[in-house]
Amino acid sequence: MGQHRAFGPHAGAGQGRAGSSGNVARKSQRKRVATVALIPLPGQASMCDKLASDLKKALSKFGPTLLLSGNKVGMAFPLVAERLSNRFYRSKLTAWMAAQEEDYAFIILQADGEASDWSKICVAQADCVLLVSSASAPHAVSALETKLVWRHVKDVRFQQFRLQSNRVELVLVHGDKTNPANTRHWLRMRPGLERHHHMVANNAKDMERLGRWLAGQAVGLVLSGGGSRGLAHLGVLRALDDAGVPIDVVGGTSQGAFMAALFAQRLTWDRMFASVQEYAAGLGSVRSLLSDITLPVAALFNGTGFTGLVRGCLKHGPTRIEDLWLRFFCVSTNLTKCEPGIHETGSVAHFVRASMTVVGLLPPVYSEGDLLIDGGYLNNIPVDVMRSHMGVETLIVVDVEDKDFASWVGITPYGDGLSGWHVVWEQIKGVLRGGASKRRVRYPRYGEVVNALMFLSHKLRFQDIIKQHRIDLYMRPTGVAQFKLMDYRLADRIVRDAYRYAWTAITEWQVTNAANGSDGPGEDTSSAVMRLRTRSISKIRSHDYVRRLGGGDPAGGTVQRITSSLAKGSKGRRKSCAPGMSQEGHADGHEQGMHRRTMSNDRQ
Repeated sequence: MGQHRAFGPHAGAGQGRAGSSGNVARKSQRKRVATVALIPLPGQASMCDKLASDLKKALSKFGPTLLLSGNKVGMAFPLVAERLSNRFYRSKLTAWMAAQEEDYAFIILQADGEASDWSKICVAQADCVLLVSSASAPHAVSALETKLVWRHVKDVRFQQFRLQSNRVELVLVHGDKTNPANTRHWLRMRPGLERHHHMVANNAKDMERLGRWLAGQAVGLVLSGGGSRGLAHLGVLRALDDAGVPIDVVGGTSQGAFMAALFAQRLTWDRMFASVQEYAAGLGSVRSLLSDITLPVAALFNGTGFTGLVRGCLKHGPTRIEDLWLRFFCVSTNLTKCEPGIHETGSVAHFVRASMTVVGLLPPVYSEGDLLIDGGYLNNIPVDVMRSHMGVETLIVVDVEDKDFASWVGITPYGDGLSGWHVVWEQIKGVLRGGASKRRVRYPRYGEVVNALMFLSHKLRFQDIIKQHRIDLYMRPTGVAQFKLMDYRLADRIVRDAYRYAWTAITEWQVTNAANGSDGPGEDTSSAVMRLRTRSISKIRSHDYVRRLGGGDPAGGTVQRITSSLAKGSKGRRKSCAPGMSQEGHADGHEQGMHRRTMSNDRQ
């Protein structure tokens, strides 16, 4: 049965603080920033002007915001502005600025395009310094940047630890049609950066995401592993997007890492679903699996075909983790260091493949001297990483790891050894008997044993996690237990069922937040209530969803199968309608014109 509820310390409070455990050094990321300094890199002054104005609007949603620039200070205090080089007048201005924190929740200090006295004051007074630049600009550290921000060291490239007292972040602004690339060059030249942000110019959602990070209101999404059941993440992701829930950082393990990476690439929904179909078809193809089989020294399969499949599915967006539109991480198990591996930089396909490496089926991934395997063995649901390492305020968890204990019912007794040839022969005899015998031969399979081990590790760790970390919304899609580890051929059904479940769970969560007076992430209570009154889980929404997914299936076979299933199950969904609306009334509205409503196909 599906579950959706809150867990952990202060779980009942809509926006309570997280548990006490975690990396102390990373807790500062979760703290709300009071004063932000915007430093335009060379040639980016006009861009910084627009960004400062938009950022003020984004932060104003979380509290009163004041924007100060050198020109505004000069008009308000002309005598002081002319004498900022004098310590007395400089202290007068900084004292006035400090007093403004009593009236404003956030203060934005927009520096000049040069190392002026005002720019130096901006950096000195800020809790967080944002370096603003176009992504197409040179990535080298400028003299202005060195003098204002990295002035404590002679060469920022050799800085091994942060010496400045405030945190420094990088904002890269991209064109509307370009994907981020070569971000690693920016980061390598600035090892003291706390975080970097990718934005599209004049994109309101990207600016709102930056505002949530600075306000300490970031929303994180954790996706668990679970083999073919992990395909359910796609349905949940679409439901979150339809419900208007913003996601600022996404991470996962095993199959969850793959789905999280696709989401962080910010592809269109058609393209994302087509990639999932391609992935499911590849793993569900017997021919494909046989071509990858090898002498089982390290593993049953050599991994070449699987690696190519993962790389092919992830080639339609940014291919490096630091280039992804959303902040992303995935978890693997590092056999060399005997610890979980948290991957925030490097090749997306390489580390996602490592996170999905099931022992015995695939050989470990070699990465800079380390051997990496599936992260589910140590941390299948990395809530602790999201809370302590990423520093989010609202945490959503999708758990598709489940154990069907019926797998161990009716096991045929056997001795101390079990030959594979014996198992095959027993099956052949059963076929030759034509099913006449009532005796059913049942032996434990390798996949079932691996699945059970994953679940046991997951269960024990999750019990500790919910004691230490708050989970604001926990979802376990209904019926995931009925799907086996390799049921990729059932991708359509898994995604469809997960979408229906998630829409109900998210709606109930938002209604509860509104009733408790807590704003949903990224929106005010009134807008959440209004949206919930006008939306419902219904045949209309599900039909519209799968129809839109049809763009990735030229033959229309997938959409036809899903639509047919929806038609058969429509009678049992009367109770799913919004309050005050009957199933018949909703359907009539659809017939009279609601079919003209379309949903955006681009998440940008």
